[in-house]
Amino acid sequence: MASIAFPNISRTIRLPNGTTYNYVFVEPKADKPFLLFLHGYPSSSYDWRHQIPFFSDLGYGLIIPDLLGYGGTDKPQDLEAYRGKKMSEEIDALLDVHKIPKVLAIGHDWYVFHAQGGDDTSLDAVNEATAKLVGHPISGYWYFHNAPDAADLLTNYPDVTESLYWPEDPLLWKDHLCAIGGMRKWFDEKRVGKKAPWIADEDFALHRKIFSAGNGGYTGGLNWYNVQIANLNTPDDDTIPKERYYVEQPALLVTCSLDMVGVPSLQMADTETYVKNLQVKNLECSHWLMLEKRDETNRTLKDFFEKVGK
Repeated sequence: MASIAFPNISRTIRLPNGTTYNYVFVEPKADKPFLLFLHGYPSSSYDWRHQIPFFSDLGYGLIIPDLLGYGGTDKPQDLEAYRGKKMSEEIDALLDVHKIPKVLAIGHDWYVFHAQGGDDTSLDAVNEATAKLVGHPISGYWYFHNAPDAADLLTNYPDVTESLYWPEDPLLWKDHLCAIGGMRKWFDEKRVGKKAPWIADEDFALHRKIFSAGNGGYTGGLNWYNVQIANLNTPDDDTIPKERYYVEQPALLVTCSLDMVGVPSLQMADTETYVKNLQVKNLECSHWLMLEKRDETNRTLKDFFEKVGK
């Protein structure tokens, strides 16, 4: 939540379509470009707390929104509000307000579709296919995320939630997040495991404040999953010409060797299909690379930005 986590560099704006966004904004120095950082689930602009000082000190401009349903940004109840095309248009509108014609975009988690486009989803098919390819389904937790009691459970049992989403042992995800029924069993048993040591207690405390019931809890973030499961993006996606599926710009894919959801081999296969000028870097870490491997993540991004900026 930009206004709480970064009060001195946060802004709030009402876009032309009436939606209010809260975001971090830092002007660039000299001829440096703007960096657009887009967080994933269950997160906010606060996920980029280790990147903000690093890149602002280098002179880069920063624009880092709490995405729709998160933090200080609006949390509409209507699922149609979470369609990928509409939310991408809102990010475009935010850039237009500041007259920013071009950015270097950084996305984490599946919300990278803001930067490169969405896709149709058959959840059963995804889990069946990935079980054959990598030995386990990768999206079993999506069934739990789509359940009517999910938001309340995630909000009301923070230790259960946090020790699953940010575990000390990232391989725990294979049986308790990726496995079909694994997340439901975790919450039925109210399990509390050891949390990742690279997240401080005060960071967990701020996360609880951002995702408190009074601030909407987890409902907004879960709506992204529910829209994708219901294939509400399909009508918009069907209007995209086939030639626009492909990314011409240079791109960097950073994979995480211990990520049981974003399995590197799957990420590479998907990305290489559509990105012609691709650079790949693998880090020995869990899903949360910008938190766990903050310095290496920063160096990797810096090197790439300097390369493409020449």
